[in-house]
Amino acid sequence: EFALGRLNSNAGTTKDISPGGASLEAEIESLGDETVELTFDDLGEFDASVVRQWDECVSLMLDLEEDEKYSLQEELEAFTEIDLDRD
Repeated sequence: EFALGRLNSNAGTTKDISPGGASLEAEIESLGDETVELTFDDLGEFDASVVRQWDECVSLMLDLEEDEKYSLQEELEAFTEIDLDRD
């Protein structure tokens, strides 16, 4: 689940996330070139810039410093290891 700025999009899907950005699928109103606040339940809050929006999808670039990118990468790798252990 995620929240995107003033929109609480719990019905959406995170299609992809990396330290550089995220791709989300949800019914989201037009965002233009806004900077938005993106919140993931298990990862926290991030400032992000809208890169592209189409149909019911939006691609965002996360505005992170190098050390923040490194920390996020470690967290994402930990989630991947947890998911692999469940299979």
